[in-house]
Amino acid sequence: MVSLMIPQLCHVTNLRILDLAQNQLSGTIPLDCFANFNGMKLGGTVEDPDGLNGYDDKLEQVIKRRKMEYTKTLRFLVNIDLSSNNMAGQIPMELASLSGLNAVNLSKNQLTGCIPEKIGNLKSLEALDFSENQLSGTIPQSISDLSFMSNINLSYNNLSGQIPSGNQLQTLDSSSFIGNPELRGILLEKKCAQDSPSEVIDDDQKEEEEEEFENAGFYISMGVGIASGFWSFCSILLFLKAWRCTYIRFAENLHGLLVATIVAHTVAMVHIFLQQHNENPVFGS
Repeated sequence: MVSLMIPQLCHVTNLRILDLAQNQLSGTIPLDCFANFNGMKLGGTVEDPDGLNGYDDKLEQVIKRRKMEYTKTLRFLVNIDLSSNNMAGQIPMELASLSGLNAVNLSKNQLTGCIPEKIGNLKSLEALDFSENQLSGTIPQSISDLSFMSNINLSYNNLSGQIPSGNQLQTLDSSSFIGNPELRGILLEKKCAQDSPSEVIDDDQKEEEEEEFENAGFYISMGVGIASGFWSFCSILLFLKAWRCTYIRFAENLHGLLVATIVAHTVAMVHIFLQQHNENPVFGS
């Protein structure tokens, strides 16, 4: 096993950016290293013989899952990136003392143990990524005190218990916490409700069902109306003799009119047929 940090590095008190990402480093993070990084602490004493105010350089860093180039603002950046290595062991509790950190990324390692209980002391933290490790235990409630946090990823660990609520955590989505089967909270519940096939109804299908329901209601109402009208008419004929007699005479007259009309049309058609037959006699007859 190769140690992550050589002893000399642990005594670079002015260190403000530690980027050892995407290497093949293994072993554990020395417990006393983070405590010595005064340059990463708010109000810490930093010796600056070269003058940070006159610092003129550029550097690319992956912050909030995006690669960004820092130039004039580089002197304000405080970052630790040890991602994509083979580090094991626990996250040192001393990490929580680096109050000036803007971002910390320890993802894609084999870290175990718990998230530091006092992680909420990192008041300047904007991005935190501990994903794809083997961290266990609960998420400290103090993480909800990180008011500048805009990007957090604790996915694919073995975390359990309730996801803390409050402040910036309410703006995150469930992708920050997926892959932790024992973890629970309102963010994961919303995701499950959205992704459950049995509970999701397609908008087009819903509109179609509503339209079918409306059409069925219309035809049922129309049928009930016709039936009501028919029986009302029959009731009038049944109980009012004058109306019944009038209706019978009307029906007889209508029947006679229909018969006369049919006879007249039949006679006319026979007349036309005979006339055409006389004008065009069949040869040989």
